[in-house]
Amino acid sequence: MDVLGDSYITQHIINEHIREQKDEAFRIYVTDALMAISAQDQKMTRRYADIIKEAFGKPETRTEQEIIATIREKLKAVRGEGE
Repeated sequence: MDVLGDSYITQHIINEHIREQKDEAFRIYVTDALMAISAQDQKMTRRYADIIKEAFGKPETRTEQEIIATIREKLKAVRGEGE
């Protein structure tokens, strides 16, 4: 039984992506402001954005179709389908 339709799931993914982008932008803004404030003390020497980019900097190499297929596989696993 398909309780949650594809459009609901798609909209949820989009909303989560937007929320994550806003959260990330806020964290970068705050840490850059702190860096500017502490510039005289030289306590912060690296930007948060640079640290995150270094840690998670691998660009996405999958195609749109591969990403969609991966999401569908995971949703089927959550629903208990395809076993």
